[in-house]
Amino acid sequence: MDGKVSPIIDADQVKEKYIERMGKPLGELFHALWGDIALLHLEWQQYRQLYGTNPERIDILNRIAPSCFYIIKETLWNNTLLHISRLTDKVQSCGKPNLCLRQLVQILPKGSLNQEVDKLIIIAEKRAEPIRELRNQFIAHYALNLIQEHNFKLLPKTSRKLVEDVLEAIRNTMNCVEERYCQATTEYKIVIGAFGDADDLLVALNAFLETKQIEGK
Repeated sequence: MDGKVSPIIDADQVKEKYIERMGKPLGELFHALWGDIALLHLEWQQYRQLYGTNPERIDILNRIAPSCFYIIKETLWNNTLLHISRLTDKVQSCGKPNLCLRQLVQILPKGSLNQEVDKLIIIAEKRAEPIRELRNQFIAHYALNLIQEHNFKLLPKTSRKLVEDVLEAIRNTMNCVEERYCQATTEYKIVIGAFGDADDLLVALNAFLETKQIEGK
């Protein structure tokens, strides 16, 4: 997209900016989505750093605490799928409003921007269909027939590429709105944890293994 790319900064400053540029209803909604999507990217970043970079990193985790890091892997993966499912859900569940991308279409003024955002949301929702189906059958709930028959082949297929594709569609939706109102976009993929990330953890674990190897010689 054209325009200046904004890094993720202080949340209160961002909220004030969005309300000033977009008005209160849209600004507050956009800020809530912005924070939720930034957190989603942070969580996904940790997963990719631990399990989606190279086999050597996985070997380090397995040498340290294989059971523990297997649980962490499953938790991060399932939480990412749940997070995506929530963002691409309908505007209401059981009569109560959801924080989701489709709320943008409810608040944006009718016109070309509303129509463009609606098309982008449809792309995100379409890409996320297998993820929401997996959420419904196996993560948020257990489909009894799958458990009884051990027929897990019926579950929809998901992958890291699918997650990346959905995240791209989510970013495109948000940045379409932000660019129109703020003449800038957010680079959600550039997220740095305040107290270190999985890369820092792996450096420490590798240093520990090297020290133990030296001591063992």
